[in-house]
Amino acid sequence: PVLTSLRTRTRLQSCAPPITVPAWACMVTGVDPGMLGLYGFHDRSAWDYRSRRLASSHAFTEPPLWTLANRAGLRARIM
Repeated sequence: PVLTSLRTRTRLQSCAPPITVPAWACMVTGVDPGMLGLYGFHDRSAWDYRSRRLASSHAFTEPPLWTLANRAGLRARIM
């Protein structure tokens, strides 16, 4: 009953680019790929075309939602 009361209908849009890695990262941090510096499975580690790094949550500059919840004194569970 509680989940039913929270239900709404709306059209969701993904981030740009709408691919897995940045989409999940944007969902859990609430910021766009440009702010995260995360655009795909491999990202540039410098401002050139030779150096690349594997995308990782260690590169996030913004905290995920569960960290913000913990800072606010709330308990967060991730499943």
